[in-house]
Amino acid sequence: MNKIYLMNSSVMPNFGTFEYTSIQECQAAAMLEYHADYISAVGHKGTVDVINSILEQYNNTLVTCNRLQVFIEVGDQAIIFKPVTRLKEGVVLTSKELKQVECEWGLSRRIK
Repeated sequence: MNKIYLMNSSVMPNFGTFEYTSIQECQAAAMLEYHADYISAVGHKGTVDVINSILEQYNNTLVTCNRLQVFIEVGDQAIIFKPVTRLKEGVVLTSKELKQVECEWGLSRRIK
């Protein structure tokens, strides 16, 4: 069975062929609600807090902080929430700081 991950980086964790497209936050919320067995790989509490504040506008999905290594198999997908611009080296933002940064949602699929 294919897995759905929630990640805070679009860096692919392993080799393969991926497609990566932009999605709206309402699409991300709907996917997370529909795929309740998704795996959170978001390891920063501030990011989890921001994602939860966004998702509560759409549904009751609650993201947990879970710092883990991900290996994406063919057919797996990753819903990605990340800042649009690269942060300075070593910077870890609080939820308050992250809310001030423009972020985007994406969907990555491993196709080969």
